[in-house]
Amino acid sequence: MSQDYYSLLEVPKGADEKEIKKAFRRLARKYHPDVNPGNKEAEEKFKKINTAFEVLSDAQKRAAYDKYGDNWQHAEAYAKAGYQPGTQNPFGAGANPFSGSASYGSSGSYSGFEGVEIDSIFEDILGGRGFSARNSRAPRAGQDFEVEASVSLEEAFTGTMVMVGLPDNKKIEVKIPVGVKNGSRVRVRGKGGAGSGGGNPGDILININVLPHPRFEREENNLKTVVKVPFEHLVLGGEASVSTLDGKTLILTVPTFTQNGQVFTLKGKGMPTAKGVGDLLVSLEALLPTSLNEKQKELFRQYKQSKG
Repeated sequence: MSQDYYSLLEVPKGADEKEIKKAFRRLARKYHPDVNPGNKEAEEKFKKINTAFEVLSDAQKRAAYDKYGDNWQHAEAYAKAGYQPGTQNPFGAGANPFSGSASYGSSGSYSGFEGVEIDSIFEDILGGRGFSARNSRAPRAGQDFEVEASVSLEEAFTGTMVMVGLPDNKKIEVKIPVGVKNGSRVRVRGKGGAGSGGGNPGDILININVLPHPRFEREENNLKTVVKVPFEHLVLGGEASVSTLDGKTLILTVPTFTQNGQVFTLKGKGMPTAKGVGDLLVSLEALLPTSLNEKQKELFRQYKQSKG
């Protein structure tokens, strides 16, 4: 075979329909002309994987391809003539028994393929931007711009506005929503590259980096913090001052015989999000003295002796 369709899609010959579709999506994202503007090699690769998908995603065409290889389009004519692969061509060496066969044009248009919803697959891959594989002259959306933006945990708590630079040397102010997570993505529609042929502008995709905080750690929608308390408050009971991320101070009642590292939950004092507000998890740690006077030392000696 001049082209092995299974190799083009990087799947084994026994791959099922789901594997073939998954492989096609992955390769189409990589080689699509909108992702590789001006790259002729990528465009040619894209055409080849399209042709391979057209055949392998159709059960009847795939069966013909598996049996006749590159001559799969002529399967019906071969079958009528009683031709079997590996035997002499009944139409003569090099003869083409089937005129008007399916083909993939150099312009990127298709002919002779039916029943495969290529457009819907491309729309899914390209975010529904309206590209038609059957009409390369159709309107095309502009290119999406992908940028990075860093915000503090406080800014993620309240929401903020950030200025981001774009690949075309422009800058745009973008609203970062309340409760945004590290690694999440904010999409600004219609502010990316200009479209062509009447197509819509692309989008801006902002990858969010939430900077580490010296006192708080985020876990889903909850916040975790450590508060140091004099050890006698853990033993005898007392109070602890807890600062929240929004700058408020809360008083936490410490029960007697609280263990070092014990965690207390302050409901509704975590990160606000569209799904609600998380909790603040406060871990109490004993603050040991660095010096003692003689009376205090004597009291500790008495306590130690009383323990036997």
